[in-house]
Amino acid sequence: MYPKIDCSDDFMEMLKSCPDQLSKVIKGFYSLDILLNDVLSKKIPNSNALELDRVTFLLKFDITAGLGCVVNGMRPLFSNVNSIRNKFAHNPYTIYGVDEFNKTKKILLQSEVYRGNKIISEIDEPNEMLNIAFFLCYAFIENGLKNIYRENKYWELINKRMEKLLIPNEKITSKNKHDSEVEILLKKEFPKLFGDK
Repeated sequence: MYPKIDCSDDFMEMLKSCPDQLSKVIKGFYSLDILLNDVLSKKIPNSNALELDRVTFLLKFDITAGLGCVVNGMRPLFSNVNSIRNKFAHNPYTIYGVDEFNKTKKILLQSEVYRGNKIISEIDEPNEMLNIAFFLCYAFIENGLKNIYRENKYWELINKRMEKLLIPNEKITSKNKHDSEVEILLKKEFPKLFGDK
């Protein structure tokens, strides 16, 4: 059994605890794949009919991006991480070295989201870039999952409010109070994912 990763903090700790690049890539990729499955299963009704375990990593990314769950512009990063994983899966003696480092860094700095990012531009060590690439993929997917949970709670509250409309003299609360209630419910149900950091 593997340790359960509930949030990006857990994922980051897992990356830091890996003794070598091989275990980091295999464990990191596996966690990303599981998280993509989780997003798809929560976003698509009857997603089990898709047999997600048989769908490729990049196709899962494309589906989640098409559904608006992750930023489509980050596909080159996900493709790069997939390529890194494939190299390690086919040759466990692979080293994520300078060439791969430069490719990942270039992909990130050319993306709309990270163009000119000072932290990324100053990274000069391959292991650090490997950590960042996997961490950013996880963070993008996790954000999509949070938005799905947020949307589900939002509609739960809307349904409760519709019931109140059937009761005379009930006041409709403001959007801010509504959003606050959504966040409280999410923190209760998913304390690690939505808790204060």
